[in-house]
Order: sequence, then structure tokens, then C-alpha cells
Amino acid sequence: MLTDLLLIAVFLLFSILLLSKSFQYMVIFLSFFIPFEEFVLKFMPVSDELYSLLRYGSELLLFLTFIALVFKKITEKKPFVRTAVDVPVFIFATVVFLSGLLNQIPFLEIILFIRIVLRYYILYFVVVNLELDREFSKKLIKGLIIIVLIQFVLGFAQVLIGSPLNKILLPRPSTLTVGSYSKEWLLLRGLRENGYLAFGTFGDPVNLGLFIFAIFVSILGTRFVWRKPIKKLWLFFIASFLTLLFTYSVGLIFALFVGLLFITIIKRKWTLVLSSSIIVLSFFLILTFFPADFAEVVTSNSAISPLRNLSATFSTTFLESIQENRLFTLTEVPKVILTQSPILGFGPGWNLIKDRISNYWLGDVYWAMILAEGGLIGLFAFIWIFWRLYKTALGVYQNSTDWLKKGISLGFLGVIVGVLFYNFIGPALETRPLAFYFWLFAGLIGNWSRSTI
Repeated sequence: MLTDLLLIAVFLLFSILLLSKSFQYMVIFLSFFIPFEEFVLKFMPVSDELYSLLRYGSELLLFLTFIALVFKKITEKKPFVRTAVDVPVFIFATVVFLSGLLNQIPFLEIILFIRIVLRYYILYFVVVNLELDREFSKKLIKGLIIIVLIQFVLGFAQVLIGSPLNKILLPRPSTLTVGSYSKEWLLLRGLRENGYLAFGTFGDPVNLGLFIFAIFVSILGTRFVWRKPIKKLWLFFIASFLTLLFTYSVGLIFALFVGLLFITIIKRKWTLVLSSSIIVLSFFLILTFFPADFAEVVTSNSAISPLRNLSATFSTTFLESIQENRLFTLTEVPKVILTQSPILGFGPGWNLIKDRISNYWLGDVYWAMILAEGGLIGLFAFIWIFWRLYKTALGVYQNSTDWLKKGISLGFLGVIVGVLFYNFIGPALETRPLAFYFWLFAGLIGNWSRSTI
């Protein structure tokens, strides 16, 4: 108990010191801490209850930063910068809230759903409202590149060493209960216990993949605008791709191809578009002729190659699997919603939606989920958020003369398109490793849009 109280005191003191120094320091700290959060918290000598609460510590720090910024703006009588997504975010949150009330969803469940979808909007708001210089952006980008390289080294050490290293890197399981709400963190079982894939300090290969995807594609945009590209950065690009490949996340590999193809289209590099399309198409055609069996891959207790894992998505057993979950969700959920409650949906209660449609598990088709929980108005507002972010990034890319701003904005356009695609596979913006950096880069670009020189 005494250890818990001392740690809370240290946490609060640390927060005060960071905020008193500058808001920029807090943003930098959170950006560099999130990738190691699971690993660091594992070794905290605290009770399970406090450990569970500490998993929300980074969100609390961000919220304190937001409150402090608002207080400072008000006391100094400085205006707030209106962001591009203020209106669609407000509409989305309001629609989901009203839908939850009308559908008699428990109040806590409504608030938790809005929080998990929009929790990092406040990061976006904070970054847009800060006075940032070019050095801040350079430090942030360099730091994220170093972190990706660290994850690459850890990931390949996992592939080589396997279970002994994985046991050190895996997070600590715990359960947090607040009122009637219970959140349980489980350690997923499978290949990660035996090695063979990478999850770094994220505790889950998909979480690592989402982080790598956001950083990789955002920074890759700079490669297309530099007059004299930095050759050493190729190490970062190669390491990012290999790390992503060894997370065994097929959906993110597809999202990566979609994002990169869109970047080349924006740049109007038609030769590159054609050649890369032919290469990717040929690659997938080869996989369709020599697919691994999906059922064998997912139940394998021995090492499989990333390419064999990728090829399994072209097997008949995989097609049968997605017909029973993701394709079923994509076709059946809209039918039920549009016939029973098209305007506001069923509210943020996925279990309730499942009970009304099927007793079978519903796949992670995020677009169907947003339609189900917010109806057509909620879905429209959600798409509007992406559209406004897209327009802002496109404006900075087209108008800025700064290669860093131009390149990151171009890369972020690829991230947006990749996330739009990935939403057919999983809840992208509900996953911290992607959501945090998605809104971080959106905030940077929103800040730059105030002055695109």
C-alpha cells in the first residue's frame, strides 16, 4: 500500500514538472513513452489494482495537459485555434450519445465508447494549439525513427531467441473493475509464446504492426519530396517493412500496399504506379497459385515464414472463415440497421447488436460497427472526420515549401487511406498504438496548416 501511494505521489510530481517546463515536453515524453509503456509498467513494484490503473496513466497525463492548456489560454485571454475536425467530432459524439440514451444503453458504456474512439482527439487539439518550431518536429521524427529501429532489433531477437525473450517482453495480465464495468487484459496464446513472430515492447504483434504502419508510411512520404534523399534513411524503411512483415499481420501488409499506392498516385509518378502495381499483382497472383492452408497455419506450433502466412489468406479455408465473420458482418449488419434504426443505429452496445443479428461472433468490420452504433448520421460524421483531415494534409502538401512538412503531409495522406482500408479488418482508431500516432501526426499537420511556409 505504501509503495502504491509513493508511486502515485511520484507520478503527480513528474506530471507537474513536465507541464511546468512546457506542453511540448509532455507531448514529446508521451510520444516516446507509449511504445514502451507495457514493458515499463510490467516491472513496477505495485499491486495489481494500481498496475491496472497505471495502464491509463498516459491518458491521464494527456488529459492533464489538455486541462492545463485550456486554463492557460483562458487566463492569458488567448483564442483557441479552431481545428478542421471540431464539428464532425462534436456531431459524432452527440449522435452516439443520443443513440445510446434512446436505446437504453448503460450510461457508463456510452461514455467509455466515446472515450475509446475519440480519446486522442484531445492530443490533436493540444498539438494544433501549441506554438511549435521546426526543431520540435525534427526531434519528434528522429526520436520515432530510433524507436522503430529499437523495435526492429527486439523483434528479430524474438524471432531468433523465441520463448525466453518473449517471457521477458510480454506484459503483465490484470483486471480492472469500475462499477459494473470490467476490463481484462489477457495474454493471447499461440505462436508468440514459441517465438517466430515479433511484438517488441507492445505485448501484441498487431499493436506493434499498427505502430510501425503509422510511423513508416508517415515518414516514407518525405522520400518522395526530397531533392537529395538521406541514404541512411533506407535502413529505417527496410527495418520498418521487415518488422511489419514479422508481425504476421496480413491486414496491415495490405493496408501498407494501399497507402503506398495512393502516395505514388498523388505524386503522379505513373511509371512507379504502373510498375509497383504489376509487381504487387504478380506477387499476389503467385500466392493464389501456391497458397498455404489457413487452418494449418493458425494452428501451427512450429515456425512458419511470413510469406507462407500471407499466402494462407488465399486459401479456401480462409475464404470460408471470413464468410462466416467479416463478410457476414459487412453484409448482415447494414441490412438490420437500415431496416430497423437507420438514422441513429442501436447505440454503443455491440453485444446488443450481436443479439439482434446473430448468435455467431461478428467480425471486426469497423465500418459496420460504426453504422450499427451511430446509424447513418454517426457514420457520416465519422467519415467526415477523415475527409477533413485529408483536406488539411493535402493543403499542407500542396502549399508548403518546407520539405519536412510537405513529406510528412504526403505520408499522412497514405496513412489515412490505409486506415480507411484497415477499418474493414479491425477497429483501427480504438487501438492505442495507431490512434495515438494517427492523431499526433494529424495535430502536427493541423498546426502546420496555420502557416504552410
